[in-house]
Amino acid sequence: MSLQSAMSIWARDCHWMAFFAKLLYLAAIRMRSLKRNTWRSDGFSLTVSGRTTNAITVNVQGTNNNARNPGEHWKRMTAVHAWLDDCAALVSRKGSREPPRHHSAAASKRAALAPATRAVAYSSAMTPARNTLAIIGAGPIGLEAAAAALDHGFDVHVFEQGDVGSHSIAWGHVRMFTPWRMNVGPAAARLLARAGWTAPDPEQCPTGLELVERLLQPLAALPELAKRVHTRAQVAHASRSGALKGDLIGDERRCAHPFRLLVRDPGGRESFLHAHSLIDASGVYSRPNWAGDGGIPARGELYLAPQMSYHVDDVLGARRGRYAGRRTLVIGGGASAATSVLALAELAGQTPGTSAVWATRERLAELLPEIHGDPLPERRAFYARAREIARGGDPAVTHVGGVTVDGFEFNSATHRYRATLMSAGQPRVEEVDEVLVNTGFGPDDSVTRELQVHECYATRGTMKLSAALLGARSKDCLDAPALGIEALRNPEPGFFVLGNKSYGRNPNFLLETGYRQVAEVVVALAQELEVAAQA
Repeated sequence: MSLQSAMSIWARDCHWMAFFAKLLYLAAIRMRSLKRNTWRSDGFSLTVSGRTTNAITVNVQGTNNNARNPGEHWKRMTAVHAWLDDCAALVSRKGSREPPRHHSAAASKRAALAPATRAVAYSSAMTPARNTLAIIGAGPIGLEAAAAALDHGFDVHVFEQGDVGSHSIAWGHVRMFTPWRMNVGPAAARLLARAGWTAPDPEQCPTGLELVERLLQPLAALPELAKRVHTRAQVAHASRSGALKGDLIGDERRCAHPFRLLVRDPGGRESFLHAHSLIDASGVYSRPNWAGDGGIPARGELYLAPQMSYHVDDVLGARRGRYAGRRTLVIGGGASAATSVLALAELAGQTPGTSAVWATRERLAELLPEIHGDPLPERRAFYARAREIARGGDPAVTHVGGVTVDGFEFNSATHRYRATLMSAGQPRVEEVDEVLVNTGFGPDDSVTRELQVHECYATRGTMKLSAALLGARSKDCLDAPALGIEALRNPEPGFFVLGNKSYGRNPNFLLETGYRQVAEVVVALAQELEVAAQA
């Protein structure tokens, strides 16, 4: 059984057990006179005893059914114990002001964060303080915004679906084109310097993992931010409390309705939090584009997508076994696809039988054009090597330009794909072992769908910013102009999309640009706060 299949089965089993445990404790809450109840299932039994929901004892015991697989039995028991501890912690807080005596690690962490979370949530009367600011995303831009907001007196809280810098960790093996001096925000640098932080060599280019370990994690762990950064807290939806998307259009009274966030924790528990201002810095890496012609899925792609890869895999490291000695189709003509192709070429030099087909919409002459006088040596060398490989500089890589992807088929007997590429109306079939789709990323607008956000029809970035960027005709991230606060405003007052997400599918975003956005937005919010205080 493959690791992917084993993890899928494990996730399914854990989900079932979690649901079972939650039902068990829901019954305990409703049955105040509970004396003793025992449930038995294949692999374990659950026993709950106690006279009230403030004094519940949980016993989880395995049966002999799992004796032949003690490792799987241990994993199942660990998952059940963690869930039951979380539920017990939740139940023990009802009707009592004392913290629960027994927690799982996750429950303890959430309990520690609870006071900070309540600082953002308003009273039942829904009368928010004007200095409350919620930020979605604990990446470089989200944490820079939090640091800058603290400097201006905001009660700021950051909500991150995964861990701090989770997107950067996902491509942590990739070295950035830009050096450290361009990747550290000024507000973050000031806050870290006060804590004695030693800045990295400003001229060295970090990897994604180094960015997280040397900048983002130390920043989020500072006392000023530690209780304000809430990891594994997914903002599922955002709206205005008491106002629909179509209400109060262009009316300043809309500001009187605080932002209402539906936040979900790892256990599936949901709560509503409120803030006067909201920044979305959630990035785009979690929403890869499809491989098919015109930006929609190719034939068969929707079905096969779960077993294909849509990110920049660590071909030479963690995922080496997936690609070594196999033939891979890489789809995409940008830096992400080139990163995968260069890694596969290097792997081919180490492991016989490794090869790649590089399929791009761009023809060879248009692929990764040279930037004259490029001041970024890492990028200059990277692009040159990619163009060399596309021209046939490595026998393990075949470049196929000017094509679109029509469809995918998978042979379950041979475990190979048949990808149909179209060139000038003629099909070309490639048989490969793996498929890597690196066609870029786009924003997830489902979270803020109920807010008044003006989205660009071309890039899916915010409209004013996208129009300004298109008007500037900038083709390089280093040429992006400073566009000012007005280009960042949305029809929704007090709401800003910052960072990579503000650019949508435009690939020319730079962290340095995002830090300028943060400075402009936080200053504007602080000025509005000052005006309101004087009114």
